[in-house]
Amino acid sequence: MQFDFEDDDSFNETLAIATTNDPKPSGNSVDRQVVERMLAELSDEQREAAIKTTRNALLLAPAGTGKTRVMTTRFVHLASSGVPVERLLMCTFTNAAANELLDRVTPAIYGDCDNLWVGTTHAIGLRIIREHAAELNLFNVDTIMDRQQQEEVVTKLMYSTEHPMAGTPNQKPTIDRILDFIEEAKNAMKSPEEAVDAIDAGDVDWARGVSFEDARVYTEYERFKLAYCMIDYNDMLYLPTRLIETNEEIAETWRGMFAHVLVDEYQDLSRSQIRLLKNIVGTGNDAACFYAAADDDQSIYGWRGSDVRATIDFQRYWNEADILQIRDNYRTPKAIFSHASRLIRHNTDRHAKNIRTARDPDALVRSLQKQDEAAEKQAVLENILEGCRRFDIPFERVAILCRSNRMCQEFASFFAAKDVPVNLHESIRLSAEPIRALVNWMQISTKADNPLMYEQIAIYPEVYLPEAAMIDHAARLQKRHNKQPNGPKIGPIAMLLEMHGRGKTTSGSAALAEKIVEVRAFLENPPSAPFAALADHLGITEKVANSTRSEDHQLPAFLRLADEMVGQIGLTKTLASLTQLDLNAGKDGINITTMHGAKGLEFDIVALPGWEEGEFPNATRRNPNDISEERRLAYVALTRPKKMLIVSWSGRDGRQRRPSRFLTEAGIIQS
Repeated sequence: MQFDFEDDDSFNETLAIATTNDPKPSGNSVDRQVVERMLAELSDEQREAAIKTTRNALLLAPAGTGKTRVMTTRFVHLASSGVPVERLLMCTFTNAAANELLDRVTPAIYGDCDNLWVGTTHAIGLRIIREHAAELNLFNVDTIMDRQQQEEVVTKLMYSTEHPMAGTPNQKPTIDRILDFIEEAKNAMKSPEEAVDAIDAGDVDWARGVSFEDARVYTEYERFKLAYCMIDYNDMLYLPTRLIETNEEIAETWRGMFAHVLVDEYQDLSRSQIRLLKNIVGTGNDAACFYAAADDDQSIYGWRGSDVRATIDFQRYWNEADILQIRDNYRTPKAIFSHASRLIRHNTDRHAKNIRTARDPDALVRSLQKQDEAAEKQAVLENILEGCRRFDIPFERVAILCRSNRMCQEFASFFAAKDVPVNLHESIRLSAEPIRALVNWMQISTKADNPLMYEQIAIYPEVYLPEAAMIDHAARLQKRHNKQPNGPKIGPIAMLLEMHGRGKTTSGSAALAEKIVEVRAFLENPPSAPFAALADHLGITEKVANSTRSEDHQLPAFLRLADEMVGQIGLTKTLASLTQLDLNAGKDGINITTMHGAKGLEFDIVALPGWEEGEFPNATRRNPNDISEERRLAYVALTRPKKMLIVSWSGRDGRQRRPSRFLTEAGIIQS
């Protein structure tokens, strides 16, 4: 397809791109023909950015300009130019984006790509933790606690420490406050001791409302995790950063490990992620070269800790950094992009950019105002069907992007009632009992051994142990830990098997021990679809089929997605990275998801419903920074379509509402 690009003046001045040096030949384990083909497929501007020789650089890459192609081509080009692949680190924000990076570089790399330093920043941190298991006294790091497991542990500890809110109506908000405090402490790189000292000294700007009793739970929480070699999501950044910053010998190892560090989606990184990367890059003449691709206009994860200032002030974070830019938008035609361009100019705190877009005389923009939500849904449906006929587009190339999960559900129900196939992008969480139990049974294949998994496998799909027996086992284990505080670590599963080997188990305990041995043998050579196979083997699939609980029936979708993940990255990595999965995999129909969920995706037709004040921007987002992030989210949504944009609004909840300010800012409607 030929593109006839035109400047979009609303993106401000052009930024100069520095001249590159010619790459040197290499004998590295790289398919040079593939590398040359990847370079040839880039535009001149993209190629110049990919081979740029620089110490530090920020590649400004607006929506649709191909920054991931530039990033992955740079990676293989460096390897082809003589940099050993083991001295290249490339990371990004999400697992999906990390898998895309791997998919793009793998064809150019000879041999096994499993050990490439390519992944999320959290995955990179986890690798460092495992490299230094002895120093951290963590020998079997196979369990990454999710939020529900954290809540279970904090609940236990509130009772054991006699927290005044334990067992009261305020217990749940207190658990949330403690976990938020633990997360903030780790983001600030504060150990439990340092956190307690900060609270005692009144230095708690990052921990307002936290009591001494809350901080004590943090101390016990860390002891509990260490006793069973468990870590939480925040530890994947906190532990390696603390390790490098407090151990000079280890710091020297990692600060000299890589020649180049590349980061995609840099605008999504938090301060703690950037702090880890700065420790890896190092300082002085031996520092690694740092290259980041970002678009500050697409920074939409402030609520998850990302900091847009790190992109805007890039040259303050990374000394003598060059600012590069690629300008050609290959996705969104001028008729649509011009609205996104006008909108984002209302955010004043951003990098100046110049972008070029192609004209498409067939591209359409439709704005729909209706009296109520039902009329709005009907109008969206009619316009989508018209667009599909006009452009001969299948439903799979259409998306409805909503501000909230509630609205996604409403549109999915409405379209399904009209016999229109929908593909609701909905997350499966691991809280449903059959899913949580199966994951814990799968952990038997690793060295994981902790009370949380033990309590789960002991009661599902069969009840092997009554509560009294589990309390007795917990007391025995605690007594053993108290007797040998510095002795070898042992968990409840190992203790059970030891008791069984000495003939000290009762009938229920013996049955559980034998089932654990049986499952370990089953998983020694796992089948190609291990989750589904073990669910059948244990009888979980049959139990779910007879269950009347609606949440249990997410199991089949979980099995399909988890086993697909195993096929892509292997069982061990799947078990380490499971948090939630997307129900949409492999389904047909009109895609329905949130605007956040659509980041990085593109469609031929995109409908954006619910653009009225109070819904978008959301009524809870009031301060200027929040509104700026909501505006960036609107910009992301407006830059997803390739052929047709539909924006709609109506009265909601029985009330008339004004159209979103973003509609007038974008020039979609007149003020």
